[in-house]
Amino acid sequence: MCLSCSPDQPKFTNVVEGYVRVCESLLREFYGNDDMSMPTEAFEECGAWNSPNQILIPNNPSNRATTTYTLSTDENDRLVFPKSEFANAEAFFNGFAQASIPFMGAYQI
Repeated sequence: MCLSCSPDQPKFTNVVEGYVRVCESLLREFYGNDDMSMPTEAFEECGAWNSPNQILIPNNPSNRATTTYTLSTDENDRLVFPKSEFANAEAFFNGFAQASIPFMGAYQI
């Protein structure tokens, strides 16, 4: 069960200040670097898209019954390599969509 649907969510979120509490050991494991003041190399071999939101675009909008679709993404998508993009763990968790908690985008970690 994800945090957004969990009945325990109130134990880990502060809705007034807009943050989610996550244990530091879990953040370090996901970040891939014990020194969270330095950039991570954990994702350097593959990178990741900065905005993973995919969009289906109809190729023939006038006839939706028979049209095919093209899979597209947001206009500003680009491949991100976190080591060169984020100076430290704070910048990484605040600015990297793949490091966010699903449905909790308005909250800081």
